[in-house]
Amino acid sequence: MRFALTYVFAVLAATALAADPLVVDTPTESVQCETTHITWSGGVPPFHLKRKFDGISEDASGLTEHKFDWITTNVPAGTVVTIEVDDATGAKAESASFTVQPSCTSLLLHDSPPHTHSRILTAKTFCL
Repeated sequence: MRFALTYVFAVLAATALAADPLVVDTPTESVQCETTHITWSGGVPPFHLKRKFDGISEDASGLTEHKFDWITTNVPAGTVVTIEVDDATGAKAESASFTVQPSCTSLLLHDSPPHTHSRILTAKTFCL
């Protein structure tokens, strides 16, 4: 009797976990050459993630957590991206579209007037 009750409880618990719908969060920030944090909730692991942009689909599979960090080195600024996640049950969810923003790099440039012994450092910001 105890075994049957334990089994029923385990089945109900597994069903309750599987009942959480799969929802992909739209990243709040995505910057070229930086890490874009992708998260989702619900579903049953393992997960399969697709990053879709410009007719390209980059995949990551076998994910067991509800997160993935993507470094957008191969995605130009202005690119519109959508994230799709599938779970072990075949459920699919997709984020809203978002746009990769340009990255900015600050550099110190040396500006020295001719024939002087002083150096002037000027901060410049370049956006790629």
